[in-house]
Amino acid sequence: MAILGYASFSDPIGAPTSHAKRSYSMDIRDLRNAPPRSPNDLLGGYVILARTIDKCRADLVGMAGDYHWNCRLATMFFDFKGIAPDMFRARIAEGLTDDEIQAWTNTTGTLRTEDEILAWSYDCRWNTPATTELKAFIERNAREISPNYLYIRSLFELIDIEEGQFTLTAR
Repeated sequence: MAILGYASFSDPIGAPTSHAKRSYSMDIRDLRNAPPRSPNDLLGGYVILARTIDKCRADLVGMAGDYHWNCRLATMFFDFKGIAPDMFRARIAEGLTDDEIQAWTNTTGTLRTEDEILAWSYDCRWNTPATTELKAFIERNAREISPNYLYIRSLFELIDIEEGQFTLTAR
């Protein structure tokens, strides 16, 4: 989808540029009609990144629906990489592709080894939530989704089930 808009962003070394009217092209999912990619989808070895890109792109053009691009999951990624959300959003607004965003994240913020990325992605997928609030949120929603109660182990599973990206089967 081609988009015409105003971009305000910083160059790679952080020098601000002026507001410039420019045309850029991005693959944008209309999140009012379909969910973003799963938090499990990998981009550059990172979980969450592809989903965050989808939500940020949709937000930039008013197609995010009920989704919030800078949510708890996105914050997990930004904290791990040491990237400011506004800086990420500015790069998305430039019209970078998924591969370009992935390359940028690999060289921006806290540099991570492949093992660190793998371990972080694993922890995001499988570790139990740290807060009582999040544990209760998952449990409450799991019972709503599956009255006969299917064991849902993580926030990623809950999201995938709610969005129809993962199908429940009877035990």
